Amino acid sequence: MSALGVRRTLGLSLTAFATGCYTFAPVTPASVPVGGQVRVGLTAAGAAALAPTLGTGITGVEGAVVRQAGDTLVVRPTTLEAAGGVDVVWTGSDVAIPAGWTTGVERRRVSTVRTALLVGGGVAAAAAVIGLARSGGSDKGSSGTDQPPNLSRNPR
Repeated sequence: MSALGVRRTLGLSLTAFATGCYTFAPVTPASVPVGGQVRVGLTAAGAAALAPTLGTGITGVEGAVVRQAGDTLVVRPTTLEAAGGVDVVWTGSDVAIPAGWTTGVERRRVSTVRTALLVGGGVAAAAAVIGLARSGGSDKGSSGTDQPPNLSRNPR
């Protein structure tokens, strides 16, 4: 495998590790600490009320909890979830979301199952790369040379 191939594989592995080891689990808003990463689903009324700030068609907000004020959760969004399943990066201001505008709050947590599977896959991939590197990365065929096998037929 070339150095470029190794770098690409490493880059994809790190991306998968950074995103693949997390899951979201339902929680009560009061249980999320400041700085906790959450995904907040919006009701139709909540989406309509926040449309002047977030834009139309937004069904959810993902980001860090800034504070709680009564029944309102203030979130610093990183991603907005649009109705068509498209995630939009948000660089705007914090958003105050009253409890009545939410369909639910989920907290981002480390997934031990996904982490274990990813680590196992990473170990297998590393072993394959090391094996290719030790063998020179080429397929020498059954004769041990770089020549393809002789496939001509002998006449009878």
